Amino acid sequence: MKLLSEILSKRILNIYSAKIEGVVSNAVFDGKKIQSLKYFGDDEEEYLLDTSKIYSLQNDFVVVKNNSALSPAINLNDDKRLIGLEVLTETGKDIGVITDIEIGDTYNICALYIDANRIDIDRVLCIGDVVVTKENDKVSLATFRPQKAKIKPKKTASIVSIMPENIEDNDVKVEFDNNKITLVEKLVGNNAERKDGDYKISQSPAPQKVVGIGTGTYLVGRKVTKTIYGLNNELLVKKDMTITEDILNRVKNHSKLMELALFAKDTSSKKKE
Repeated sequence: MKLLSEILSKRILNIYSAKIEGVVSNAVFDGKKIQSLKYFGDDEEEYLLDTSKIYSLQNDFVVVKNNSALSPAINLNDDKRLIGLEVLTETGKDIGVITDIEIGDTYNICALYIDANRIDIDRVLCIGDVVVTKENDKVSLATFRPQKAKIKPKKTASIVSIMPENIEDNDVKVEFDNNKITLVEKLVGNNAERKDGDYKISQSPAPQKVVGIGTGTYLVGRKVTKTIYGLNNELLVKKDMTITEDILNRVKNHSKLMELALFAKDTSSKKKE
């Protein structure tokens, strides 16, 4: 392990070109790791040395193999040094300023030094304009993360009221109270809504739960007493039309079988017992 203070001000040796490229002036951090070393070249332009391409850092020079480790410091505006940053705890206690940084073999930060006091990197919550360390071992950075508001799903009504003429047969039976029909079953996903003097079932995102109708084949031949619309308000069957197999299938595809059953009138002369 090394201290950052031992790397700063070292000269950079390029073996392939046998050239002194410059002097290390600063370090660029990515989270808790040194990503690059900054230096100024002979042309007084700023350059970066990729730490993953350092050949040797054991002696007096920072040694690289060739120019592939070096690149211009383009669009790099952060010239902040970690050394000198203020260190605070999560409760706002001022500990001091960083005097040095301990670095591992892969250029990761191992510890921070505040004068002679060593703070292990595991105790650091966040590094920004200041360094925040944890005073309480149980806290983590996630403790302070903003919480997203939970959105409660809207409840849809499960009772649908409609007002067709009286209907009663062996397959569908509806009880009447003052000419108003109330279905206490989850027949459709949303409430019925009135349009142009007539009642029209709102669009449902899921197929209806059909009770006591089966395939609905018995409806073929009956007359429709109300115009019925599809899920996208397209016309499925007009009032006074006679139900055919095609109409029945079209209504099924739009989950409107129950509505069709409620508004299908038996026109046969045969009376039920």
